[in-house]
Amino acid sequence: MLTQSLATLDYLDHIAPDPALLPEDPALRAKVRAAAQVIALDIYPLNNFKGVSRLKSEYGLTANQGIEWMRH
Repeated sequence: MLTQSLATLDYLDHIAPDPALLPEDPALRAKVRAAAQVIALDIYPLNNFKGVSRLKSEYGLTANQGIEWMRH
């Protein structure tokens, strides 16, 4: 079972290459993967308020401490 969206994207692109999910051009492919990683690794964790709220309520962390904890 794959649980990470970028791993799933890579897997699907290899087992079912037509139509391709990622561009063939290496530079464009890298840009698409970089954009996906920004969403998966940089934006989503900061907007995961449920996780931050739980850290605040169960462990007494401030919102900033919760966000910092999620970054690591």
